[in-house]
Amino acid sequence: MAPVEKRPKGLSPLLRVQLLYRAPFLAYYFFVIMMILLTLLAWCNVPDASGEHLEKSAEVVVQLEAIKQHMMLTAPGTKRPFFARVFLYHVLNGLYHLALHLGLNFQAVRAICAAAWAAHVFETIHAYRLCRKCKASTLTTSVYLFATFLGGFGQLLPLKQAVLRYEEELEKRGQ
Repeated sequence: MAPVEKRPKGLSPLLRVQLLYRAPFLAYYFFVIMMILLTLLAWCNVPDASGEHLEKSAEVVVQLEAIKQHMMLTAPGTKRPFFARVFLYHVLNGLYHLALHLGLNFQAVRAICAAAWAAHVFETIHAYRLCRKCKASTLTTSVYLFATFLGGFGQLLPLKQAVLRYEEELEKRGQ
């Protein structure tokens, strides 16, 4: 008969110090929205022949015509219909004009977007290393990784604060 191994005596998993999730700062949401808009601008649009505006998709052209028809057929002062795709086109076109004003061409916008996503990948790897160091649960690690991939250092800073709190708690308990 094989000898039975005894479990080492120690704290139960419920009494163990754990890395807790810390919510991101408010600036995090701004970074996430800007990353999404930059990605849409860089990879889902192309400039028109003049290079001064984004090319309108067929869907945007149809919706713009629908807005014009609606405005012609209804009385002045009535609400015009809202089309999210048209709104997004105007927002992205404004960002493109901002990039042109800063002296960037479309290829530079794509390069900046690719560099930003590369930075997010490295920040996510760093977040993974921090979570592993603190023996975070799979759920906590997954949330930190996903949030760091989307928002970058906007989520990495709260993670570092959580790691510092975790290390202080370990020192207090003498583990």
